[in-house]
Amino acid sequence: MRLISVVLAILVSLTVTACGTSSETGPASSAPASPQRVASLGLGDVDTLLALGVVPVLVAPWAQDAKEPVGEWAKPLLQGKNPQMLLGTGTKLDTKALETLAASKPDVIVAVNSGFDDATFSRLETIAPVVRRPAQFAAWGVPWQEQVRAIASGVGRATQGDALITKTENTIRRTQEQHPQYRGRTAATVLPKSDGGFYAYATTDGRGQVLTMLGFTLPETISSVVPAGKFYAEIPAEKVAVLDLDALVYLDYGTKVSEDTAFRALAVSRENRVTTIDRTLGNAMSMPNPVTIEWVLKTLPPKLPAFT
Repeated sequence: MRLISVVLAILVSLTVTACGTSSETGPASSAPASPQRVASLGLGDVDTLLALGVVPVLVAPWAQDAKEPVGEWAKPLLQGKNPQMLLGTGTKLDTKALETLAASKPDVIVAVNSGFDDATFSRLETIAPVVRRPAQFAAWGVPWQEQVRAIASGVGRATQGDALITKTENTIRRTQEQHPQYRGRTAATVLPKSDGGFYAYATTDGRGQVLTMLGFTLPETISSVVPAGKFYAEIPAEKVAVLDLDALVYLDYGTKVSEDTAFRALAVSRENRVTTIDRTLGNAMSMPNPVTIEWVLKTLPPKLPAFT
């Protein structure tokens, strides 16, 4: 992955590529049955904890430029509390971050949707028991249902976790029933590149999954060119015709596009079937969990084309 903009490169690296590590990860280490002080280090893990009624004492940023501990979608669940933000996180934790984490005295550390390698997990386990991603999933590649199960079990709320999954699946089903116009239509979420090409997200990425939750399908012309182990297809400028779908969700992350004539010539663009969204909505889509899914499924449809 190469982007001209350093900031955009960081955004893509954090929430898009999810390349992960080759290290084997395992189940949660031994944790208290009902932890009182929880540290949340995985992307979007805090949302699931909040949905389970657990307000962490410390959280990793949910976006590169986050100024608050949680996104707009999760604020109503904070119960009036204000968790401390832990800076210096990513695929590893720097020394200061580890010191801050230790000072928060967590009973358990939740790091399911994370990119930590085994060495980092070992360092975390010297501070407190750790809820890790299931071993069969890559970094940032844990399906939202499995994220909920892992977290709920790790904080002693397995029954609530099962109920939360059922509630969220019902929300997805109800949303599809409310929007039958999307069924059978093609769509993709795309991020522009400065050279006129695009990143098009696969259904293994949250930004692709949300569209399938609404009833859209990602066409074979895009899904077939997603490299193994990746979460997106890279569409060069000379092949943007594959993006001429029924609808596109266009992520506006401030990329300066030098040449987009070919894209503007597509029917999907000329007929105003391109929905431009900002970073907030894009970030919520990138980390599907019970809280973001419910918020996105309410926020995105009014912005989409009104098919008849």
